[in-house]
Amino acid sequence: MSSVSYKSHLKIPIFDGTDYPFWKEKMKIRLRAIDEEMWNVVSNGLNFEIAQVPNDQERRLIQLDAQAKDEIGGHLSRTQFLRYRRCETAKDLWDILEKINEGVSSQKEARVDTLRAKFNRFRRIGNESCQQTFDRLSDIANELQGLGAKDITDHEVVKKLLRSLDSSFDTLVLMIRERPDFKTLDSADIMERLNTHEEQEEEKRDLYGSNKKNHALKAAAESSAEEIGEEDSDDPERISKDLALITKRFQRFRQKNQYQKKGSSSSNSSKPKPSGEYTCFKCKKPGHFISDCPLWEAEI
Repeated sequence: MSSVSYKSHLKIPIFDGTDYPFWKEKMKIRLRAIDEEMWNVVSNGLNFEIAQVPNDQERRLIQLDAQAKDEIGGHLSRTQFLRYRRCETAKDLWDILEKINEGVSSQKEARVDTLRAKFNRFRRIGNESCQQTFDRLSDIANELQGLGAKDITDHEVVKKLLRSLDSSFDTLVLMIRERPDFKTLDSADIMERLNTHEEQEEEKRDLYGSNKKNHALKAAAESSAEEIGEEDSDDPERISKDLALITKRFQRFRQKNQYQKKGSSSSNSSKPKPSGEYTCFKCKKPGHFISDCPLWEAEI
């Protein structure tokens, strides 16, 4: 029986119950690198009853199963190893790790829905670099892919990354989108172009002495411009000032009208009335003054 010997340069972390999709993917790569048939044993199990005297092929598969179990168990923390130590085969160990850390079907779907919502709402944060933005997005996408989300392809990740960039990248993003091979572009190629553009923009800001935060502030201002406009129209302080100004103008207008009416009435009262409008205080008859009253002559 030939033994399998392989020395990997891929460092696999010790699984302690966190970041299972990352650990699972690296462990899968390790097992397939050791022997493709080893991975088949882990994923499909030993599809035969172990006889007292197995043949050469069966002994080889049994040996591969033991090596795979040793490889998986060697990258578990003490707590995780003791939890799963009763598993008989590598497949048993692999399956229970998946079940516990990815959850049953309903739990897995709920996790996928949560991650998908985070992916759809993904935005660039503050002054983080393009690489930092891509790393955050990749973490979400990788976990979704690890949970079986087939629609989260590398192309979808690239499109989401380009949509998250601010206006300083508009020209470059347009050029990338108009390329005939846009759908097949590798994320590494995209990141190379974005990082180069970002470095050039940084050099310009250093050259002209502008603040590194200018682009972030500009993007924030652009994204909230409509909200600010709406807030101004309903600003209580502004409404209060407008009402005070209207009230003040109305009071001035009213005072002016009252003054004009008063002046008009006083000027009309100062005009002499026609004699026909006066009543004699002696005979009480209209049409003459008391000095012209005819009763005076009768009394003489």
